[in-house]
Amino acid sequence: MSSAIIDFINKLNVATMWMNQIIPLLQIIFGTFGNLFNIIIFTRRTLRTNPCSIYFLASSINNFLVLYVVLIPHYLAAKWNLDASTTNNVLCKLRNICQYLPFCLVLWFPVLASIDRFL
Repeated sequence: MSSAIIDFINKLNVATMWMNQIIPLLQIIFGTFGNLFNIIIFTRRTLRTNPCSIYFLASSINNFLVLYVVLIPHYLAAKWNLDASTTNNVLCKLRNICQYLPFCLVLWFPVLASIDRFL
């Protein structure tokens, strides 16, 4: 391979490394504020009686789980190589369940709210 291609690949690797360090932090910061504001809004007395707002409240709580149970451990494992699931088999299995269940629920809460509005 030519040196230009190798240089381009090295630049892509550096850019990927920076993106993996900066983007998760922004997701955690903005996601925390956004979900907190959603929880504050959807727990108001007027919205507590609306079934759709209950689905969106559950979705915001679930998104908190995604941020703090999935994204932070993934960020710690990627940045500082701190991954407790590599040394503990039970934690490894629980991690898989705790990662995939909230991601599935993120998709299903808007579907359930739409079905509720349709019916």
